[in-house]
Amino acid sequence: KVRRLVLGINQPTLADRLSVSVATVSNWEIGKTSPRVCDLVRLAAALETKVACLLVEEMLSEVCQDPQLG
Repeated sequence: KVRRLVLGINQPTLADRLSVSVATVSNWEIGKTSPRVCDLVRLAAALETKVACLLVEEMLSEVCQDPQLG
């Protein structure tokens, strides 16, 4: 989500670029679901970043939300 916001891309635009629903993008961002590997590659390209950066962002988000780890 952070990278999307930095680039000024809204959820509908990103969903359209990836040929997924807005609900799918929303679910990825809130952690309800995770993108498949093939979606991660396309997502990284759409967000002008690397897959590794997306994974690190997701891991950091989980750590920050877990009171036992934070």
